[in-house]
Amino acid sequence: MALATVAIGSPDLGPAWAEFSRNAGLRDFLERVEVGTLSHGRGESHYWLRRTVREAGRETVTWADSRTCPAVRAVLAGMGDINMHAAPHGSTEGGAIVLHGVAYTLRAPARSGPQYGEITVRANVDTPLTRWGAASFSSLRSCWTDAPPEPVGR
Repeated sequence: MALATVAIGSPDLGPAWAEFSRNAGLRDFLERVEVGTLSHGRGESHYWLRRTVREAGRETVTWADSRTCPAVRAVLAGMGDINMHAAPHGSTEGGAIVLHGVAYTLRAPARSGPQYGEITVRANVDTPLTRWGAASFSSLRSCWTDAPPEPVGR
C-alpha cells in the first residue's frame, strides 16, 4: 500500500496529510505529530512536522522540518514501509488484549492501484507500527523547536 496526499489541517503552512501519535494508556499523556508539505517542485520537496504533547493537563506545541532535521525524511520514508497484517474482526489471532503500555496510531493517505483513500492503524505491542513509531519519536527528539518553519518562498 503506497502513501498519497490527503488533507488534515495546519495554519499558514498548508494542510497536514498524515498524523502519528503515541498514548500512554494508564497515564495522562498523548504525543501527536502532524505532517505537511512545505514545498513541491523541481528538486527536493520539503516537509513540516507539528508536534503536540498533552501531559498532566498541559499542552505544548513544537515544530520541525526536513530542511533543518535530516531525520524527518527517514521517518517519512519509514512510514511507507510499515506492513501490518490485518486479522479479521472477531479473530483471537494476536493473543491477549494489553491494557497498559504505549499505543501508537498512524493516520495516512493510502493508495491501492488507482484508488486513493485514508488508512488508520493502531497497535501497542511489538508490531511494525510500534517499532516504527518508537524509532521515529526517538530520532526526532533533537529536532523540535518552538518556532514553526518559514514557508518556502517567503
